[in-house]
Amino acid sequence: MGRMVLIVAAGWAALLCGCFVLGLGPGGGGGHGAIGWGATAAGVLVHASAVAVLRVVGRRVRGAERSHPPASPGGRFGPRAARNADRVVPIAGSAPLLLLLAALTGPTARPTPPGEAGLGHLALCSVALGFNLAALAIEVVSIRSQLRLLRDASSPADPPGPTPDRRSVAPGTSPGRPP
Repeated sequence: MGRMVLIVAAGWAALLCGCFVLGLGPGGGGGHGAIGWGATAAGVLVHASAVAVLRVVGRRVRGAERSHPPASPGGRFGPRAARNADRVVPIAGSAPLLLLLAALTGPTARPTPPGEAGLGHLALCSVALGFNLAALAIEVVSIRSQLRLLRDASSPADPPGPTPDRRSVAPGTSPGRPP
C-alpha cells in the first residue's frame, strides 16, 4: 500500500514539475492551465492518501504491539507511530492549499491580457512547487519510518540464535574449525 502511494506521488511530482516548466514557455505554454488544475487536484489526492497510509500503518503498529507484547515492552511503538502521523498532517494539509492559491492566481482563473500572467503567479508557483516537493519528501520519509516501526513491532524481541551443540564437537577442536 505504501509503495503504491509512493509510485503515484512520483508521477504527480513529475506532472507538477512539467506544468511548471510548461508555464515558463513563451506565452504561458499551451495547456499549462489545464495541467496546472489537474496537478492541483492530483496533489490533494496524493497528500490525502499519504496521510491515510500513515494513519492505517499506525493503526497496524498498535495492533501488532498488542498481539506481540514481549516484543514491545511498555507500548513504545504505538505512540511513536502516532507522533509520526501527527507531524505530517499540518504539512500535508497546507501543501495543497498553496497549490490551490497558485492556481487561483493564474491566467486561467481570471482573464488577463496575454503575457500578463504576472510575476506574482510565477512566485507563488515557485514557492508551491518547492513546498510540495519538500512535503512529499517528508511524507515519503514518514511512510518509510512507519513501515519500519511496523516491522519492529511485529517481530519478536530477541529471537534465539543458533547455539552450537557441545556434545557433537570432537575433543580438541572448536565448533567453527574442522578437525
